Amino acid sequence: MSECEKMKIGKEFLTHHKWPVALSKKDHDRCYCRLCYLPSKSDTFNVGGHTYVIPRGWTRFGVYVDEPFARHHHVWKSWANCFHGTSIENAKSIVEHRQLLLPRDMTLDGKKLQIREGHIPGEYFFFTTPTIKYAALDCYAHTYNFVSSTTGKHYTIKVALQCKQKPDSFIIQPETVGARQKQQTICPIVSNDEMEWKTQHRASIMPYGLMLEIQDADHISETVDNKTKTEQKVTCPNCNQENVWSNGGYMEGKDVICFHATCKKKFQQVTCPNCSGSNFWKNGDYQMGMAVACGHTNCKKKFQQIICPHCSGSNTWKNANYLEGSTVVCAYDNCKRKFQIVNCPHCSGCNFWKNNDYNEGVILTCSYTNCKKKFQQITCPHCSGSNTWKNANYLEGSTVVCAYDNCKRKFQIVNCTHCSGCNIWKNNDYTPGAVTTCVYENCKKKFQKAHCPSCSGVVIWKDANYTFGSTFTCPHENCKKSVKI
Repeated sequence: MSECEKMKIGKEFLTHHKWPVALSKKDHDRCYCRLCYLPSKSDTFNVGGHTYVIPRGWTRFGVYVDEPFARHHHVWKSWANCFHGTSIENAKSIVEHRQLLLPRDMTLDGKKLQIREGHIPGEYFFFTTPTIKYAALDCYAHTYNFVSSTTGKHYTIKVALQCKQKPDSFIIQPETVGARQKQQTICPIVSNDEMEWKTQHRASIMPYGLMLEIQDADHISETVDNKTKTEQKVTCPNCNQENVWSNGGYMEGKDVICFHATCKKKFQQVTCPNCSGSNFWKNGDYQMGMAVACGHTNCKKKFQQIICPHCSGSNTWKNANYLEGSTVVCAYDNCKRKFQIVNCPHCSGCNFWKNNDYNEGVILTCSYTNCKKKFQQITCPHCSGSNTWKNANYLEGSTVVCAYDNCKRKFQIVNCTHCSGCNIWKNNDYTPGAVTTCVYENCKKKFQKAHCPSCSGVVIWKDANYTFGSTFTCPHENCKKSVKI
């Protein structure tokens, strides 16, 4: 049986935080996700005379226990089950000390424990609870943002300890987070009036499991108020810290420079439309429109993504069948506007045509101020590969040999002088200057195009009235020579 994904992510998280492997006990590992602990199974058991609430949705990693101590005190049969919300650092300290310590106690390294900020002052007790829903509250359990190097996904992970507790050693009291005053129910099984257990008996609590609530977080967490995007969050893959846009403004695929002063590294992020996994480019070298193979091992499917220049919506192609330079109709119902993009072969910058007026093969000047170089681009009709001319020296109508090694087939293109539509000759059988009927249904007009044999400038006969062999005057100012073809 394959290992649960949450168990795998949990192990990776613990390795990242240098969890003491020597104090782990795999026999106590358990996962309580919907797949591992079915919804049909019981939510509660009676353990040690108290209700044990199953920690649904959490994953447990066993902690080494003193078995002779456990057998002598009948821990497994007679002690109650409880939970203690904490941080991974404090959980590590508790496991290494083999017990929970009271405030004012000294740790092995000489650190004096203090009452945690936000907790009731003067309360020198251990606090546990019979339900993990209470232990998981933010005031008790610390939440970590974690990006898996294995799946590339962004997770939020909460930490708690699962313990055995001697039944007659603690005081049962109500919750202390104000839930009763607000008439809020923390757990549907345990009453708010019996939510906390407190004790000063150090040896009465035995931790036996580290609990992790591992949630597959969306790469962008959005808070929606009156249908207005108010907050976006993206975790930097370099430093693992959250970047927050409080008023929106983040766009998938765009370069991000991490906000945190200790990082400031560039990265990009795009969500796979097939598995919803978050793909990251740590070096910021992603190009919109490029075919991407999802980095998640359970997917690996190719896709493409482009940001709409009108509404900033992320458009995706699950089958990676978008052709660079072709017309895109934005997928969002509140937009549906047309545009085109071509990536500059010099700087990789994404050039947009918001008015959908780009024609393949024309000489382009990169729109980026740090580039401004000229180039040309044509999509191969055989393999759909994007062919580019960095020196902008392609002549319309001339033979193109596809640059891709798995293709190398020949073709020609000519743009219609009436509708600007790209006419393609897949068999490389176009003759420059020949009468051409535009292939587009909304045009079907005739025209002729050729290159001046003197200056190589394009000569156009919109009415298709040129006769081969006759003399004409080149229309270009730098030529004006009488020539014929």
